[in-house]
Amino acid sequence: MLIMGCLRGPPLDRPVASDPEARNQQVATLEESIARDRRRLEELVTEPRNEAAEPLHSDAVLREIAERITVQTKLLEALQSQPDGPTRAD
Repeated sequence: MLIMGCLRGPPLDRPVASDPEARNQQVATLEESIARDRRRLEELVTEPRNEAAEPLHSDAVLREIAERITVQTKLLEALQSQPDGPTRAD
């Protein structure tokens, strides 16, 4: 299995920046990390699997990524819901 780059995101226990520019940077960093993890999840679930292999839901890498996405998504939502916080540009 190929693991590309560092799958760890930014530390989630750091304080939220009070100035808008720093908060915007936090949002951008989280969005990039979430997008990278989602691409990796897509790779994991679409890789051909041997019938004798453990079930995909027990894959430690997949579980770690899924947990990280959950935490980072909650932090991103909290940042975006702050007064004068950045909003996602979809």
